[in-house]
Amino acid sequence: MAGGMNRYGGQSLPMSERVRLGQEARPAWDREDPPYPGRHCWVLDPADGTAVPRAGLLLEWRRNAGVWEGQVAYLSRHPGRGWAVTVEWLPGSALEVASPGSG
Repeated sequence: MAGGMNRYGGQSLPMSERVRLGQEARPAWDREDPPYPGRHCWVLDPADGTAVPRAGLLLEWRRNAGVWEGQVAYLSRHPGRGWAVTVEWLPGSALEVASPGSG
């Protein structure tokens, strides 16, 4: 029914709750979650051009044209706007994965 109520009280049944006929659904508390992918890192060349390393969160790695890049989220200072969250892909050489107790 386009735009109308459905038999789940207006809410679609989430994919995680759908099962094939003859299979039993696992309760939400029994599902395995993937391990936490984020890692603390230092952004060595931040977008604000200060060359002062910024603490960041490494979200994901990818290989692009033979070079490893990391997607990171960190704070950088922007003139007239103050501090802002920056999310960008940077070459691995611009990142240093933080070890416990560093910083």
